[in-house]
Amino acid sequence: MSGSLEDNRTVRMSEYRQAVRRHAPSELLPKIAMIASKLREYEFDPSWKLFSPWGAAAIARDSLVYGTEYRSTPADERALRKIFRLFNQAEGGIPEGKELWLMMTAFLYEQGHYQDTPLHDIARTLVLLRDTPISAPEIPDRDWTEILGVDLEQWLIIVFALATATKGGGGRFDPASPERDAWQKLNPALSSHLVNVVVQQLVCTPREFRERTLSAPDVAEHLGRFAYNQLNSTPLIDFGDETVVAPQYLLILRCMLIENIFYRATRKWKVFPEELGYRVEAYTGRQLEYAEFTDIQPEITYGRENKKSVDWLVSHEDTVLLIECKAAKQNLDVRAGGLGALEYLESRVGKARDQIAKTLKLINGDQEEFTKYKGLDSIGLIVTAEPVHMANESTFIEGLPQTGCPTLVVSLRELEILCHLGADEMIRTLRTIVSDPAFNTLSAVHAIRQVADPDRMLTHNRIIEEAFDKTVGVWSPRLGKLSDDLALVDKD
Repeated sequence: MSGSLEDNRTVRMSEYRQAVRRHAPSELLPKIAMIASKLREYEFDPSWKLFSPWGAAAIARDSLVYGTEYRSTPADERALRKIFRLFNQAEGGIPEGKELWLMMTAFLYEQGHYQDTPLHDIARTLVLLRDTPISAPEIPDRDWTEILGVDLEQWLIIVFALATATKGGGGRFDPASPERDAWQKLNPALSSHLVNVVVQQLVCTPREFRERTLSAPDVAEHLGRFAYNQLNSTPLIDFGDETVVAPQYLLILRCMLIENIFYRATRKWKVFPEELGYRVEAYTGRQLEYAEFTDIQPEITYGRENKKSVDWLVSHEDTVLLIECKAAKQNLDVRAGGLGALEYLESRVGKARDQIAKTLKLINGDQEEFTKYKGLDSIGLIVTAEPVHMANESTFIEGLPQTGCPTLVVSLRELEILCHLGADEMIRTLRTIVSDPAFNTLSAVHAIRQVADPDRMLTHNRIIEEAFDKTVGVWSPRLGKLSDDLALVDKD
């Protein structure tokens, strides 16, 4: 045992929430925002043991849901330290068996995205949603102003600027800043009008926040800290009197990501989930070409009933990759570690595994369209739009369909890393990972980092890097001055 008895005692969620409720949200959230804006980004810092970026987001949520403006206790440093400490210790009961494993994956969803830069995820949004052609006549050309109020590239630029400015303002956003500080000089997309269009989609009042949260699905009691957080959709809170606070400014950046834009798009474009599936499949093919595989075959139609194989078959020397793509979004129960995650695995990952098994059976049989792959070592690869943290864990896959060959689930980001290795090194890395059961306990990206050529891992996927450089990256250095200027204004 380390630390004091106070640091090691069991804390109920009710005690933690009562500590949060002692302070009015308008008093507590600006203090939380200031703490979050000063934390080190995307690299674990010892200060996170108390003041963590995920703690800031959760505490702000609970203040808005459970707190009222009728409380007047000052949120001084002592009170803030107590609240963060209680959050770190609070629990609603410890489950057993698979529920315990699922709760452990919830910590990965809660904390993982704070420990890795989202800049390449931002570039992927543009590449996937705009710059990757798809063959789907039923999907029309998209006008993103219908969903975002601005075009897709403008959305990325404006949201990036908002996050930078809010960090410089100590977690506060001044609505007058775009016009007063001439943001438009940095980029034409940053006119005060366009910025306001985007801000209106990212902001809500405390009352709206509470109403939207209360109408969201519940989670099991022991998963309370992972409950729905409206800040993921509206990271700016308007308290009135021109006081707009971002309790965790990094959540503004996440509004640039595909998973966030997906929910905005599906509210109006009902076929967008299917469209995203086409796009993930096409983007996977683009990455395979970047890896310089010389034999890339899209899904094969076979038989009298025109059935289809996996989405991609890639042969390289003595190996064939059987690649199935899945773009289905993960609901709250998956991210929070609820039992619904098992259903997700069965319905999404399970179907992909079944498709790999069927294709492998065709290869090993006498189906003429697949004879060229007979005798090759097979590796299954399931590509998902988002990380599925439990998908390679033996505890969960034991109940899923058997594929007949070693199979790995990777996210688009992990696919990008693999393809950047080049065909030879990608195949070697995959063969090493799937042949060692120890890697089933690691995330795919962790396993790749353990195995892949370290020199290649130091560089970045060129498709993603070029997309970032042409959009946000080409002008973002100038935002440094904007951030610095706002920080000076805040000090004054």
